[in-house]
This record gives sequence, C-alpha cells and structure tokens, in this order.
Amino acid sequence: MSYNHLTLTERARIEVLRQENYSLRSIARKLKRSVST
Repeated sequence: MSYNHLTLTERARIEVLRQENYSLRSIARKLKRSVST
C-alpha cells in the first residue's frame, strides 16, 4: 500500500473550503482524494 501526503496547495485549498463550510466528503471529491487522507 502506498501513501501520499497532501501538498501545501491542497492544504491551503482545504483550509479555504472548510472556512466556506464544505463537508470533508465534498472536499475530498473536489481534490480527487480519499476522505480518509
């Protein structure tokens, strides 16, 4: 099993989307990442 870290760009995007009240599931979908990442 391989693991991938989030990039700084992805982390910044997550921060913005969380401030806009997006759910973790919808953010994962937008980033094409697993919700458990």
